[in-house]
Amino acid sequence: MRKFIQSLLLFLSLSAVLSACGGSSSGVNDLSNRGAGLAAPTGVSATTANNQIALTWSAVSGATSYNAYWSLTTGVTTKNGTKITGVSSPYIQMGLTNGTPYYYVITAVNATGESIASSQASATPATNYFAYVANIGASNVSAYTINSMTGALSPIVGSPFAAGTGPMSVAADPTGKFVYVVNGSASDSISGYTIGAFNGTLTEITGSPFTTSANTFPTSVIVDPTGKFVYVTSSNSSTVLVYAINSTTGALTEITGSPFAAGNGPQSVTIDTTGQFAYVTNLGDGTISAYTINATTGALTAILGSPYSAGLSPYSIVVDPTGKYVYVANMGSYNISAYIINASRGALSAISGSPFSSGFADSITVDPTGKFVYTANADGTIVLAQRELDFLPI
Repeated sequence: MRKFIQSLLLFLSLSAVLSACGGSSSGVNDLSNRGAGLAAPTGVSATTANNQIALTWSAVSGATSYNAYWSLTTGVTTKNGTKITGVSSPYIQMGLTNGTPYYYVITAVNATGESIASSQASATPATNYFAYVANIGASNVSAYTINSMTGALSPIVGSPFAAGTGPMSVAADPTGKFVYVVNGSASDSISGYTIGAFNGTLTEITGSPFTTSANTFPTSVIVDPTGKFVYVTSSNSSTVLVYAINSTTGALTEITGSPFAAGNGPQSVTIDTTGQFAYVTNLGDGTISAYTINATTGALTAILGSPYSAGLSPYSIVVDPTGKYVYVANMGSYNISAYIINASRGALSAISGSPFSSGFADSITVDPTGKFVYTANADGTIVLAQRELDFLPI
């Protein structure tokens, strides 16, 4: 009888311990599998942009939120990773270091606990490169990703994106947040877009298109190096329009004093690398208008000695990456004018031997090293010039 009582007391004592821990053997299993009703997130992917990574994953049934764990070394777990609570897909982690790999796992969370971790995803932040082309005949803008290794172009999902009638020119701001397109023909407007940092897609800015004065026929657009102002040539009114950029939304507001007088039929505008000087080709009178730029207001003031003589029908203009030289494609005289920029005043002086023979050039650019000049010709050819300006058809 005594042994029976001792056994009964031992059983009751053990039951009390189990009850304090959550009861029965099935309760022990629940404890070791809190959140076991939640599946691990699947489809986790990491996409890169400049100094940031976007994480996406498939929704988990029953989950009320998610946690992200990250590490700079592979094999990240919920034990060794840095925890970010309460995230949702897509989640963007910013302030990262370009060129450094980051590793992630995601867990699902609800009131009962946290799921096991997803499979690992990793990415290395880097600057994404995109190209945009204004299609005058189709009234839209084509968008491409640029392969940083090969230079190959791949169409962006959703491209082409709608613009106004007869888009003539396109420019992106230096921060990579906004794109602006001037619509000539009957549109007389400027379309503005935000750029998707991860995929390059274009989303029209609220208030876009921004109308210019009637019958201005905008032909060219550029954003200054500070990203504060947009400059637009107006062929019909022989002026340059200037707009301030809202740094948050990208919206445009014409500045006080705009438009500013140019020559006859301004066609193209460029700005030097310091943001101090602007130069405009005047198609109708064969000249280059030169201006100083007010760094605070964006206003233009004609430089003493401006306008400067160019060839016949100067169409396209560019400043080289060093900020020392200006090159102009003269469509009517089949040549290229070259100038030295006075660093303090912005005045132009023709380089010895200028103009240099070329084709029927209607576009000109300089490679990033500043060693080569390229012109695109209306006959379908491209001309390459070394800095010494020996022009070679390619």
